[in-house]
Amino acid sequence: MNKLWNVSIQKAQWLGRRLVLGLAFLSQWERSARQGGGALVMVGDSITQAWQTEGHATLLKPYRTVNLGTSGDRTEQIIWRLMNGALPERLRPLAFTLMAGTNNAGLCKDNPIHIADGVLRIIELLDAAAPDAPILLYPIFPRGHRRSSEMRRITSKANDSLLGRLPRRRRLIVRDLRNAFLDGEGNVQRRLMPDYLHLSRAGYEIWAADIKAALAR
Repeated sequence: MNKLWNVSIQKAQWLGRRLVLGLAFLSQWERSARQGGGALVMVGDSITQAWQTEGHATLLKPYRTVNLGTSGDRTEQIIWRLMNGALPERLRPLAFTLMAGTNNAGLCKDNPIHIADGVLRIIELLDAAAPDAPILLYPIFPRGHRRSSEMRRITSKANDSLLGRLPRRRRLIVRDLRNAFLDGEGNVQRRLMPDYLHLSRAGYEIWAADIKAALAR
């Protein structure tokens, strides 16, 4: 059996496991989203999920949150959930937050334009689900310690593509926090991102303050 065939089998097995997990998480998403009326509905990956799993959602009080973040999710998996019942009809959230795409860079090294395409599709789906709800869009946070890292280059290009092609939507609000996590030389501050990807409590404090400021406008 050649090496390429081995890689193909491994990829198929991985995709199969992700589909099983996707079906399980979809049920969880449905339960959460049905509670989303009047709440801040948070969409993303593990960085979003940690608001809930690590208790950082308390930083967002008095706002009630519904967390739809799932660890490891790429944009296409978020899209699949949104298109397969994760958001109920007539959803009336206070607002959405969206930050997605870092796993496309880190796990797959996807084309930055394709990463931006995925985020734009997520925006379309959220808009269709609740057209009156603001979408607080966060460009992908810095990934990798140094500004010259490969992951940083991919995410930066994806963000540039995304920000250059945003739809005209009255309630799409871009909140760019990337510089808040960097030092004077453009490197990620370890106290805010201990693994140069996921946020510390101090990092979530910065993010929470920005979300609250956006919602107060």
